[in-house]
Amino acid sequence: MERLILYDGLKEADILIRSGYLGWRLIGEKSEDDSGLRQFVWKACSDQATIYYTFDPVLKVSFLDFDGDSGEEAIGQAYASFPIYLPDELSEVVFLDDDDVTAMRKMAHISVSAQTNPKPEYREVFASGLAHPSSRVREGTAYAISHANQRIFSDLLREVSEQDPSSDVRSMAKEGLSYLEKEGF
Repeated sequence: MERLILYDGLKEADILIRSGYLGWRLIGEKSEDDSGLRQFVWKACSDQATIYYTFDPVLKVSFLDFDGDSGEEAIGQAYASFPIYLPDELSEVVFLDDDDVTAMRKMAHISVSAQTNPKPEYREVFASGLAHPSSRVREGTAYAISHANQRIFSDLLREVSEQDPSSDVRSMAKEGLSYLEKEGF
């Protein structure tokens, strides 16, 4: 399965309209009122590809997952029709000029991408987030790492859970480690 992260601010109505222009056939919709999770499912490319749109309310990130024999064709259509973060954009996160909120949103985008494609350069991005002067960014990074659901990042959480000067950051890192262990990562 391939995942593309959508730029912030793209409305669900825009996604539904653009998918219709592409000839994607909506076959399902799911909404969880208590959590705010939203998902749409389409068939495309003569029903040889399945596309899943998800809005994750916790991370506040929207993404598309592609599956099936013609997934590559559908991915090409998505790149041409939707504002997508390119992989290089995700791995070149720089915190120097960002406020805390922007930095944490960038971490959330990396986290969602790492769920299906844990690139080595994401490790460097997470490490830089954990070294950020703001405890809010460090805490947000620890949260993002735990939701990436990848064991390869757990040593970063372990180090922070033991050494970060902020008790909130240490606590978030410990919670992240517990979550990863509970989920089998």
